[in-house]
Amino acid sequence: MPRIARKDLQTPFLHIMVQGINKKFIFSKKEYIENYLKIMNKYKQEFNITIIAYCIMNNHAHMLVYVENIELLGKFMHIVNLVYSQFYNKENKRCGVLFRNKYQAEPIYGMNHLINCIKYIHMNPLKAKIVKNVEDYPYSSVFDYTNNTGICKNKIMSNIFGDNYDYSKLTISSSNCYFIDIVPPSKSDLRDLIDSRFTKFSKNK
Repeated sequence: MPRIARKDLQTPFLHIMVQGINKKFIFSKKEYIENYLKIMNKYKQEFNITIIAYCIMNNHAHMLVYVENIELLGKFMHIVNLVYSQFYNKENKRCGVLFRNKYQAEPIYGMNHLINCIKYIHMNPLKAKIVKNVEDYPYSSVFDYTNNTGICKNKIMSNIFGDNYDYSKLTISSSNCYFIDIVPPSKSDLRDLIDSRFTKFSKNK
């Protein structure tokens, strides 16, 4: 399926993925992951980015974000990856490109798509057989969901799910789960896939 041009995404909800060049383990140490998260959190307010879910793996990272201006997303990802690359290169006495491409952005067009994407992001360590339960992996937003803290307290989440939503429903504890990758819809399929409640929220915010 051809990738949808960023200018045609038509939704403020995006699944972002970055990967190390040649699938290099660019997040191989605890302090590396913690630094990338620190950089993400530092710049998200400056560029008006709301992070809905995330997971940092050894050679790639996932983010589900809400952003009203796609140009600000590009600037956010540029500075985050640039600052992290400078840190990583200094630590490892190397130079040159660290990330494969700039980033990938897949549009999220409905409530079911959004919920599936949150689960998919949190399931990454389970899929990679790093842990037996998603709660055992410390470098994702799963703890915000199980404890109803952090990310789950932002305005966007409250507007989508309501004030009393049980966010633990969006985590998976069993290893006997069915993994399904999130595939973005083609432009010709959008009319049938866009959820009316989701679209109304997207247009009014």
